[in-house]
Parts: sequence; structure tokens; C-alpha cells
Amino acid sequence: MIADRMAHARKSAGLSLRALAALVPVSHTSLADYEKGFKVPHSLATVHAIADATGVDREWLAAGWQPPHIQHALGVLRALPPCDLAVVLAEVQK
Repeated sequence: MIADRMAHARKSAGLSLRALAALVPVSHTSLADYEKGFKVPHSLATVHAIADATGVDREWLAAGWQPPHIQHALGVLRALPPCDLAVVLAEVQK
């Protein structure tokens, strides 16, 4: 659901609802409503602004779709044994 993706994107970016609202043309109460699934953004431009502000792919936020290169990378990561995955994640976080 878009509500779950929006919450995930904001939290992954380390932003509060108020901080995200300062970056996009949406109030923090509307953002909270989006994340709870009480309402959805009225325009694709709003979804794109939220994606850009949180650093996630626009298509992923809007529809859950990921570009093929991202799908491939995720498949590779999912196939790694846990110990190898921990090494990869440690390198990425440097």
C-alpha cells in the first residue's frame, strides 16, 4: 500500500512529519493521514515531491514498482547467506 511505502520512505530518510512537510507542499497532518491510509495524495506531483524529498524512487512510492536494476539487486541480496549480507550492508553504510 502507498501508505506503508510513504511511512517507510519518511522514516528511512530520518524525517519527522513536520520536517517532511517543510520540504513538500503538504501539511504534516495530511502526511500523517496518507501514512495511516485515511486519504491518498490528490496528485502525482505530490507523490513525486515526497519521493524526491525522501530519496526514494518515484515509481516505487507511487505504485510499488521498482526499476529492473533495483529488482535484480534486491534478488541478489536476498539470495546471500546472512553472514555475507551483513558484510555487504556494512560496506554500504560506510
